[in-house]
Amino acid sequence: MPALRITIGGRECQVACDEGQEEHLRGLARLLDERLRGLGAGAGKIAEPQLMMLAALMLTDELEDARRELTRLKSDIHHSSQSFETNKQIEMENAITATIHDIAARVEAIAGELEKV
Repeated sequence: MPALRITIGGRECQVACDEGQEEHLRGLARLLDERLRGLGAGAGKIAEPQLMMLAALMLTDELEDARRELTRLKSDIHHSSQSFETNKQIEMENAITATIHDIAARVEAIAGELEKV
């Protein structure tokens, strides 16, 4: 299991991650560090633990927004899929009905010809 040295909020720490996840973890550390620097610049003098908590709350809020949006999009896709399937079924039924009417007209025409004979 690889161990990485990352820096967040000016503090360096060592963390372990799964093989192949090193760059992903470094990216997450950069994201959190950037968020902390942005908060620190606009917040004046806030203690580091409070700054970390604020950053965690903001990221959690963004995550929850993303989860709600994902749920909404899944629901939209589900409803669109049902609507699409219903429309396809109606189209197929209409095509079958038209074919049956066409066959019935042909049968009637043939029957009319047979009656003449």
